[in-house]
Amino acid sequence: REFIDMFRDEARITAQLRHGNIVQVLELRQDDGQYALVLEYVDGVSLLPVMARERLAGRALPHAVVAHVLSEVARALDYAHRKRGVDGVSLGIIHRDVSPSNVLLSRDGEVKLADFGIARAASRISSTRAGGIKGKLAYIAPEALLGEATSRSDLFSLGVMGWELLAGKLPFDADTDEARMFRVISTDAADVGALVPDAPPALAAIVMRLLTKD
Repeated sequence: REFIDMFRDEARITAQLRHGNIVQVLELRQDDGQYALVLEYVDGVSLLPVMARERLAGRALPHAVVAHVLSEVARALDYAHRKRGVDGVSLGIIHRDVSPSNVLLSRDGEVKLADFGIARAASRISSTRAGGIKGKLAYIAPEALLGEATSRSDLFSLGVMGWELLAGKLPFDADTDEARMFRVISTDAADVGALVPDAPPALAAIVMRLLTKD
């Protein structure tokens, strides 16, 4: 029942998000007790295999492409974070899983953020169990690991993704989940501008600002 309530929440919350950089929820279907979301079809791929392909080839995405992807995802987050319901009250949406697998790239050059399925909103029916961690550990913000996620946590995750796009590796990588969590909470990311000298200074500075722990 709890899972079904969360699934219905996803439809109810995300159906209110109408933005060119967010995958649209078109319909919630129920057939013989089975629930399904009908989503906008994005003709393309996620950012994840694109990054993997470039990494295998020993290349990095062009910096202009990195800047474009980050700015488009930022537009999606800004809209979602500011979104208010029909009563004028903020929906309190936090995506909580900003990562390459949830960034879709269409063949027409569109960038769309997908899967608000684990978003926390003030208006949702179901509640996350105390102590539960939602999102991928490689991209999660330190305060989210401590159960205190805010909209700024999504921006930290965007910074992790930007750092990875520029450097070709994760800023807080480790051999175990425990070690990764410790690094996220306790250590600062290396200066990506120093690691990637040809990166535009303004872009590197934005990424590092996104990764500020405070």
